[in-house]
Amino acid sequence: MLMKPTLILSTLCLIVLTSCSTFQGGGSGNNTSRAQFLDEVWGAPEMRGKAPSQRYTSIYFAPVGVARLREQSWWASQSSKTQGQLQADAQKLARYMHNSFVTASRNHPWARLRVVDRPGPETLVFESAITELVPAKAFWNTAATAAGFAVPGVGLLSMAGKGAIGIEGRLSDGGTGRVFAAFRHRETDKMALLNLAAYSWYSGSEASIDEIAKKTAEILNTSSDKVVNRSAPIKLAAF
Repeated sequence: MLMKPTLILSTLCLIVLTSCSTFQGGGSGNNTSRAQFLDEVWGAPEMRGKAPSQRYTSIYFAPVGVARLREQSWWASQSSKTQGQLQADAQKLARYMHNSFVTASRNHPWARLRVVDRPGPETLVFESAITELVPAKAFWNTAATAAGFAVPGVGLLSMAGKGAIGIEGRLSDGGTGRVFAAFRHRETDKMALLNLAAYSWYSGSEASIDEIAKKTAEILNTSSDKVVNRSAPIKLAAF
């Protein structure tokens, strides 16, 4: 049972994921990189105008971190039993996100960077962390109670129940450990038709993660002039 957020996330040519701490960059909200689907991106001057494949032959995707989620006030206010479920769900989502990034990169048509199991020389290290999760189910429960309806208001419930996800990350050199890019992104769920029978905390987030993973793979495996933009803000989909 996963919490429903959408995603957000992650990647870059000059982009780097900061795996578990604060954003290591300008933090101004500006993004002049090729990864226009991300909110904030910082890149070292020497990497600007260069594709990852011009400097590296392989890429290592580190496990996705979730430790900072415990800092959220709503999380801390839950019972110990609920917190245990939230932690299990978050870890499940993190594993899904890691596998999605690995799969998207391996299956990219050009696959210029070989995916490896450990960092090393000539390897690009991609670290990321889920730093925020807003459970859609919590919003859905509140809206349903206040409005006094359940099934008839599927469209409204879908809008009221949108969750959100925040991600930070960085890219570093596997040989020297030098960080040369970082990114931060937050995204809310796209509007969708709600299937109440299949509803869960994170319902729908997998599709968002897969979309971001594909965009990341595009940045990592294409030439330095390829710009990857955001998708349409609203998408109707039954799930």
